[in-house]
Amino acid sequence: MISEQRPLFFFGLGGALLIIIGMVAGIYALRLYSGSGAVSIGWSLLAFFFIILGAISFFMGLVLRALSSVVRDAVSRNKR
Repeated sequence: MISEQRPLFFFGLGGALLIIIGMVAGIYALRLYSGSGAVSIGWSLLAFFFIILGAISFFMGLVLRALSSVVRDAVSRNKR
């Protein structure tokens, strides 16, 4: 219900949270690299995955918000 009524809030908040988790994992991967000189592939992939998934979710919220406003305008025009 929330995703239909307020898609930007639902997907945007989740996307921002995923991006923050990805950035934390990325910072951890950078710390491991600066300490040992070895690239931690697992943490790097995890950071990349969360950041990409968060960005997709956030932009999906933007698109669905625009789409829902277009549908609401069309419905309100048909009621007149």
